[in-house]
Amino acid sequence: MPVTAASAAAPRPLVFAGFPASSWAFALRVWLAMMLALYVSFWLELESPSSAALTVAILALPTRGQGMEKAGYRLLATAIGVVASIAIAGVFSQTDGLLLAVLGIWVGLCVYVAAMLDGNRAYAAALCCITVALIAIQQIDTPLQVFPTGIARGAAIGIGVLAVALVNEVLAAPDYYPVLAGRIEALRRRVTDLTQGTEPDSAAAAADLLHDIAAIRPEIASLATESSIGTARTASARSALVDLVSALSLGRMLAALPVTSAPAQSADDPGREAATLPRHAKAASHVPLMGLS
Repeated sequence: MPVTAASAAAPRPLVFAGFPASSWAFALRVWLAMMLALYVSFWLELESPSSAALTVAILALPTRGQGMEKAGYRLLATAIGVVASIAIAGVFSQTDGLLLAVLGIWVGLCVYVAAMLDGNRAYAAALCCITVALIAIQQIDTPLQVFPTGIARGAAIGIGVLAVALVNEVLAAPDYYPVLAGRIEALRRRVTDLTQGTEPDSAAAAADLLHDIAAIRPEIASLATESSIGTARTASARSALVDLVSALSLGRMLAALPVTSAPAQSADDPGREAATLPRHAKAASHVPLMGLS
């Protein structure tokens, strides 16, 4: 592997027992948050302290923004699921067939919404279905236990979310913005290479590039939860993705134009008009990324 000046100047990460220091710090944060969630759950004598530890494990993400965004959706989905469980059990507990029909409609609705959304929003829709299954369906023979079971589950999940937020704040978990900015910069270089002709210009390559650009969109929302300027960073990242798509589309359209469609060439410089389209295609690949340039 050739060693360049940039790679030689880049600092090597600290490695211990075969794992980088960042991985050890991430594992330490998860362990501390899980111990804190279990301690508070046992101290409050919750019915299911393991739900708090499970919440910490589910929210175990390496950056602050990713964890806080998923925690918000988990709290929202749990609240919706608990309210739906109490309403369904309270209204239809004495109607056997109708109760099963309503539960089936709720499950179908949640699955439909989860299929229509992406990222953590789809996760929240699926969790609404799971919460009703764990509360209402599990207590279908004892509807009076639906309310205390729902409150206990909501309290355990809230404790897990607070434990993750506290540990990430105290131990200064890394932000997701540098990682996302690096991924967008890598996509910009791919767009430049494709429009300048250094990579094979094919419909399949362009479709793969557009797929990779669209795959980042659900992750942009996590920037809004990690700092006070997260909203501005979110808007900048979305503008950058729009610029990438515009640059790719413009570059491919200009490259597809036939060179012979230019006006008649002058006798003293016959190659001047033929070189016009490649220059425009190169210019299209250098559209500035708003907010991230």
